[in-house]
Amino acid sequence: MRTFSIAVLTAALVAAPVAAQVERSIAPVDGESEIGAAPGITALLGGLAVAAGIILLVEDDDDDPVSP
Repeated sequence: MRTFSIAVLTAALVAAPVAAQVERSIAPVDGESEIGAAPGITALLGGLAVAAGIILLVEDDDDDPVSP
């Protein structure tokens, strides 16, 4: 009986994402987001953010020793 219940639970765990994916593929695409319309600008802003973070880490003038 235990083996049967484990098999049923395993089948349910496998079937749930498959059913959700089928349901999702039928959904309409009206009014989709255009956030990825300008990948160059997004990459530029990301690069600038990384550069600013590196500059802030490197230009830290707090070089006081920690030990007394």
